[in-house]
Amino acid sequence: MQQFRIKKSQSMKKIGVSKTQRNLPSGFEQSVIHQEFEIEKGGVELTELIDLYQKAVEYYDSIGDVKNSSIYN
Repeated sequence: MQQFRIKKSQSMKKIGVSKTQRNLPSGFEQSVIHQEFEIEKGGVELTELIDLYQKAVEYYDSIGDVKNSSIYN
């Protein structure tokens, strides 16, 4: 599956198609874990975690990583 994505990416470059690649915020993984823990304790609103999940979906969609995108979706 990974080889397919590499070939697809390379073929997209050859025909001049570009995707806007986004980057996850620095410390993204730690932020998600912290927010999920705080939600379990009842100490934070869901909007912060939803925002992190949205950034993850956008990032993984931009690099064609369907598996990780669906995890956060």
